[in-house]
Amino acid sequence: MIKKILILFSLVVISVSSYAQEKYNSFSFSVSRGVNMTNDNPFYGFSIDYSRAIKNTPFSTGVAMMWDEEKDKNRYLQNVTVAYMVGYKINDRWSIGSGIAKGFLNNENERQEYQFSDGDWSTGLAGTYVLKVTPKHAISITSSLEYNITQKEYCFSVDLNYILPW
Repeated sequence: MIKKILILFSLVVISVSSYAQEKYNSFSFSVSRGVNMTNDNPFYGFSIDYSRAIKNTPFSTGVAMMWDEEKDKNRYLQNVTVAYMVGYKINDRWSIGSGIAKGFLNNENERQEYQFSDGDWSTGLAGTYVLKVTPKHAISITSSLEYNITQKEYCFSVDLNYILPW
């Protein structure tokens, strides 16, 4: 199984819960870079996420679709993952979050072609700092510690996110 499947799972929820108090829905586009701390394999990835702040509370929830690539020995392993997440707004700039993710598509075969799979389960914790660019746009930086439940491996990543509330 692909060792790294959960690089971006809590970005949008965490970011939006800090940014969009008046706007309840948001899309986010993210890029990530990190390392599998168990085997020192580097990885990168991107995601698109949707989240919704829960009215009159500091909580939010969301879903994400992610792609990542990890360098493993002499080949690159790629994976597509879906995730469900929750976030908590600490203040106007900082938030934390967690979630659960499941890989469903990868290229882990002899021909390295994408195929549907019963991929890994992962979870993690993340912290986000939000920078408002304009009243309608924001970027954020997220640091995440993830745990691949299936492979029993830890990963650390730093992510850059563009947030579009609506």
